Order: sequence, then structure tokens, then C-alpha cells
Amino acid sequence: MVNKERFFNENGATLITVAVLIPVFILIAGIVTDIGGAMMAKEELCKACLIAAEESTKSIDIIKAQHEGVNHLTNDFADTIIDYFYRNISERENFKVIFLDYKVYDSLENPKYIEVVSRGSYSTGFLKLINIDSININADAIGRLKRLD
Repeated sequence: MVNKERFFNENGATLITVAVLIPVFILIAGIVTDIGGAMMAKEELCKACLIAAEESTKSIDIIKAQHEGVNHLTNDFADTIIDYFYRNISERENFKVIFLDYKVYDSLENPKYIEVVSRGSYSTGFLKLINIDSININADAIGRLKRLD
């Protein structure tokens, strides 16, 4: 005769539950790690855009500004954007900048704003398990030129 108490014993159920939940917890921790890394990369990209936009607004031809009374950007303001942008992006194995551009609002002779736009790609680690190889990150910032009044 079979002992019914032994047959319905639930001691093994805990082991099975733990065996199923451990990979789920590891996957959740990995997803949080990847998303957190992508958020930190976005923050760094936004900061680099902001600094580049603000510093580029200081690239004003002072002599023309004094004589004509309007802001006029120097010829090297684009180099200033690139220089300050890349000074504020740290090189990492899992993050790369894909795109960097700028737009001058109004005109080069009397600009009002300079917008810096960039895009990056963050390579994931754990999310590759569910077929997400990278996370695209976009950032932009606007630098406002002070008016000469």
C-alpha cells in the first residue's frame, strides 16, 4: 500500500520554484543593468550637447559685433562644437556616437540659437538574450546667443 502522505509531500515544490525563479531574477537584474547603462549614456550625451551648444555661442566675431552691432559667428564655431562635444564624451566599449550635427537658427550673420543634435548607440549585454543588441539614444540641446542691444 502506498503512503499518501509521502506521495503528496511538497518539499520538492520549493526547489522547483526556486530553480524556475532564479533565471528570471537574473534576467530582470540584467535588464535593469542594461537600461541603467543606456540612461547614463543618454545623460552623458545630453551633457555633451549642452556644453557644445553653450560654448559655440561664444564663438562671436567681436570686431564685427562692435562695428555692425549684430552677432556674427566666427568661421571656426563648428570646430568649437565638435571639440567641446567630444571632450565631454568618455570613450566606452559599449557606447559609440553615431551622429553629430548642428543647426543655426536665423542666419550666420545674426544667429539667435545654435542647436546641437547627436545620436548614439549603447550595446547591451543581457538584453541580447531576448534579441535586443543595442539601444539607440538621441539627444539635443540649444544654446542661445545673447543679443547685442
